[in-house]
Amino acid sequence: MSAGQSLEANINSAIELEPAAAEKLLDRKDMLFCCGYAALITIAEIIVGYGNIIIGMLVHAILLVAILAHSSLAGRDQSSKMLLTLALAPLTRMLSLAMPLGGIPIYYWYAVIGLPLILATVTVARINGYKARDLGVNTVKIPLQLLFALVGVGLGYIEYLILRPQPIIAPLTWTNILIPALVLIIFTGFMEELAFRGVMQKAFSEGISQKFSIIFVSYIFAVLHITHLRVLDIFFVFGVALLFTYALKRLGSLLGITLAHGLTNIFLYAVWPNFY
Repeated sequence: MSAGQSLEANINSAIELEPAAAEKLLDRKDMLFCCGYAALITIAEIIVGYGNIIIGMLVHAILLVAILAHSSLAGRDQSSKMLLTLALAPLTRMLSLAMPLGGIPIYYWYAVIGLPLILATVTVARINGYKARDLGVNTVKIPLQLLFALVGVGLGYIEYLILRPQPIIAPLTWTNILIPALVLIIFTGFMEELAFRGVMQKAFSEGISQKFSIIFVSYIFAVLHITHLRVLDIFFVFGVALLFTYALKRLGSLLGITLAHGLTNIFLYAVWPNFY
């Protein structure tokens, strides 16, 4: 090969590498933007929990508009998908603060807040082109799913020791617990797992990387618990999010982690407080 041919080959190789390098640069830019939004979500949650609820809610509202606007202006499809799913985080807090829930049993609050969030999550999934099977909505490995669900009993006890909440029902009877249990499984278990481990996890896994998505989505999920005003609970929830992500990967379905999440909240808010 002549010197001229060698130079031409090197130029062609460089040209071929340019799209991959540009893609990597765009991924890094996406990562920085998303980490910036995550920091602002954290600040908004701290303001809500430890400062002024109205100001915190206003920050969340600004964030929601900014993320949605950024999503609509994003030049890459995957960037838009990630940002659209991230908008579910400030939306979750805004709905929980804005709903007029006085005068109804506390367990119905989860249904009133959770229903529009499920609709929003399904809408985001449809816009992003995700099918139910893409998000783990299936019934594979039923025995293993049910076995994993029992993890929620222990998780609920650990979190009870951290938060010590008041019971949402009393006394603890089968008739009293039936409706609250269904509400918690559907509107905390299913809704939150579909939004975070389903839609958001898929968007960030495809948009940046699987490792980043696991840490990032688990972090977002954890900081939305800042309003419990227990720092230890944030670390606990982060660990639970990692556990549920691993279980989803191994079991291939949202069913097991949905039931485990629901049982965690049932035992946290309805069962253990009636024993202590």
